[in-house]
Amino acid sequence: MKKTIVGLVAAVLMHPVLAQYPSYGNHYDPQTGNRYNVQQFGDQTNIRGYNYNNGSTWNQTQRADGSYSGRDAQGNYYTGNHNTGRYHNYGTGRSCFGQGASRVCN
Repeated sequence: MKKTIVGLVAAVLMHPVLAQYPSYGNHYDPQTGNRYNVQQFGDQTNIRGYNYNNGSTWNQTQRADGSYSGRDAQGNYYTGNHNTGRYHNYGTGRSCFGQGASRVCN
């Protein structure tokens, strides 16, 4: 499951959520067992997820300025910015900086 969440977070970090999900509302990914609810409030998009395979939940808020924050499936709070490539998970201590081939993570 951790690999699935990491892959999902990476996909969200690399692509705006609306490119991945063309409409707001509920979506289901049978490959991962994740159900997503996508809603827009003003200048931010909220994504809430639930995994049917293990019962975990996660969420992310994306803002128009490129920043985002949320909680992963283990409940760890994280923040980041699509424009700068900055990411930090406060529960695991993982940090990333930069974009593309120059992206560095610890």
